Amino acid sequence: MVRVVNGILEVGRASARPAARLLLAAVAVCLIPAATASAQATSSGGRYFPQKDLIAYFDFEGLDAHGDAWKQTSAQKLLNDTKLGALLEDLAGQVVGLAQKDTPEDKRMPADTYLALVKRAARDGFAVAAFGEAPRNVRAGLVLRKANRPDVTGLIETATKPAPGGDQPAPKTETQKGRAVHQIQELVWWAEGDDLVVSNKDGFEAITDVADGKAPSAAGNPLVAPLAKGEDGVVPVAYGFFDLTALPPMSPDAVKLGFDGLKRVEVQWGFQEDALMTSVRFVAPSPRRGVLAMFDQPALTLKSLPPIPAGRSAFAAFSVDPLKTYEQFVAISKEQNPASAEGFDAMEGAIRGQLGFDLRTDLLKNLGPGLALYSQGPAVAMENLDVQAAMLAAYGGLTVSLQARDEDALAKHLETLVNVANQAISRPGGNSPQLRKREGKETIYTLEFPPGTMPPQFASLSPSVGLGKDQLVISGTVEGVEKALALSAPGAARWAPEGAFARPAERLPKEFFALYVSDPSETLPQLIPNLPQLLDSIKAQIPPGVAANPLNEIHIDADKLPKADELKALLFPATTAITTDAQGMRLVQREPLPSLTSPATAGVLAGLMLPAVQSAREAARRAQCVNNEKQIMLAMHNYHSANNAFPRDITDKDGKPLLSWRVAILPFIEQNDLYMKFKLDEPWDSPNNKPLLAEMPKAFLCPSLAKADPTMTTYRGFEGPGAMFEAGQDIGMAAVTDGTSNTIMIVEAKEAAPWTKPGGLAFDQGADADPAHYGAGSSHPGGFNAGFDDGSVRFIKDTVAVQVFKALVTRAGGEVIAADQF
Repeated sequence: MVRVVNGILEVGRASARPAARLLLAAVAVCLIPAATASAQATSSGGRYFPQKDLIAYFDFEGLDAHGDAWKQTSAQKLLNDTKLGALLEDLAGQVVGLAQKDTPEDKRMPADTYLALVKRAARDGFAVAAFGEAPRNVRAGLVLRKANRPDVTGLIETATKPAPGGDQPAPKTETQKGRAVHQIQELVWWAEGDDLVVSNKDGFEAITDVADGKAPSAAGNPLVAPLAKGEDGVVPVAYGFFDLTALPPMSPDAVKLGFDGLKRVEVQWGFQEDALMTSVRFVAPSPRRGVLAMFDQPALTLKSLPPIPAGRSAFAAFSVDPLKTYEQFVAISKEQNPASAEGFDAMEGAIRGQLGFDLRTDLLKNLGPGLALYSQGPAVAMENLDVQAAMLAAYGGLTVSLQARDEDALAKHLETLVNVANQAISRPGGNSPQLRKREGKETIYTLEFPPGTMPPQFASLSPSVGLGKDQLVISGTVEGVEKALALSAPGAARWAPEGAFARPAERLPKEFFALYVSDPSETLPQLIPNLPQLLDSIKAQIPPGVAANPLNEIHIDADKLPKADELKALLFPATTAITTDAQGMRLVQREPLPSLTSPATAGVLAGLMLPAVQSAREAARRAQCVNNEKQIMLAMHNYHSANNAFPRDITDKDGKPLLSWRVAILPFIEQNDLYMKFKLDEPWDSPNNKPLLAEMPKAFLCPSLAKADPTMTTYRGFEGPGAMFEAGQDIGMAAVTDGTSNTIMIVEAKEAAPWTKPGGLAFDQGADADPAHYGAGSSHPGGFNAGFDDGSVRFIKDTVAVQVFKALVTRAGGEVIAADQF
């Protein structure tokens, strides 16, 4: 199969791994060689496409066309003057191999061949266009500049050669309009001088008419010329547009949302001194309606930024009028669904009735528009590679500052909101977190947790909200709120565009409604040299056998790692600003490396990585759960060695259960000190024993539980005739006649129980049906972990047959169970 992706001919079966291809595309963007400084500009790719009915057009002129400008950029120097380019090329080569694992050997492209094509395309450029009448008569074409070469044409011919015995039709070549036209199913390709052109069959006539001078070309389109020109010292290298007015009318729902006001999207990418510049303009003339009207916000300038601490290397600032934005949202919702009006009216009425103030005039009107987000957390050294610590530092130090217009009015309403919140989170018994006002001149409320209810790793967090004379602040720590409020004092050290930030600030638009600033020189020089350790750390989080892990096949050559100081010397702060005017909205980005800080790229990568990250996290949690059960099962066996029987609930002299078997195994999980605190002749909830609930060992807590209570456990046993826990009986190894590898000792339960409380999951082997697995279940997708009598821990699928599961619970039922049955 041959496809064209970003101007590159991709060879392989449709079944080649899409994730690997996406990763390859991302890495390949950075594999740009040094261009010749004397290269002359190539002619526009638009000379092949018709000017009439042009729907979309994109032209990448190639780096050789702008060799002098390219050589001045930090990106070129990073890729060619340090080892970064060699590192990326090596990684890309490995990804090429992964991407072609499912491709027949005779169709595979050697990595160096693929990368050579990528580099050549980056140097020579390409153009792509769609034209015609949407949606039924849309034609498209791709021009690969200087690609009429044996290495490219031979590759296409080899790739399109049908497999022996297959049903794929053989390519055919015909002479049309003086050209040798090669047809591959619905695609055709041919040479125009030094260039190759690829099109669908219907596009051939229109493209060749333009090439022969019989029809005007897209190069003369009035939308193309302005994009090909640079402003403010920008040298455009790539540019294009998508004309939405050429598409069929939008749906009524889209019109109600105001999207019919969006006429066109224009893109420009190029160089400005040492920086890479990206501009994306959404042409939506005023007056704008619906969603687009939400971009009409008050303007910010560098002098009117919200309070941000001096020295911050990364932050985001916005200008959002809360009242105006809320009213626009309500209007859009009512336009979409008139019945929603009652819901908003009811909500606002409830707020007035329960809180005593009006949402719009008393709260939202007194807030905004200045909004800032930044982190005050300490930096985590990459050599530590503590992902959890890094996340806690980032989120714990995250601070949100919203402009406060009337401190006195907001203070009164904030106190009301705090009281309502405390009532909502309170629990019977008084063992509840509460927002409490701190002593001092400033208004600060901190969420305080009862002793023992907060996991140790989160002990540094103290979520707080504070109110000062010009800002309302929310932060992960009380120190974060105090530092933020201190910025309101006269002469406080606020962020200013100084030092390395001075030149990027000069290139910013004068006014904007959103600004994102980051300095990769603070992070990238740490990240790149530590990639081998970081990759090993990520690999270690995914247990073997949980899922196929392509990361195991990626290796980083330490000899190709660039030095941190070399990277730092070439990096500088990146900025992204969003502006609005009468003609629409525009995103302007200035950065040292391609898409290093792009919000759009970050969103795409996050979307692509989120399922994998979630899967990896759950795999790690499930692995920890397995380790917990293994520790418990080892304790069970050690107890058996000492007592010639497995543990059971601790009872009084009359056989009344007092404490769980989990207390009995404490000495065997290195918790003898805790065991000695119990009074074994008293029940679990006695005045002495009940406080010990707060000291539950970590081995009894599954890490996948959402909102887990640290006094409750889901590791439980089945209790009933025939099970491993049977009232009044000491059960030893000899009693397990079904085989220790076929008999469950403990499982994860759907319902948690106080860890010291006796009693297990009720088991009745005489029951005809078991739709709930007798209470077994977990937070893990697809099933639950179970500890077997032989000490192993295995995963039981939710789909296990009722009779099979019942047989696993019984210790002497005489059933024969195969491992693949559960």
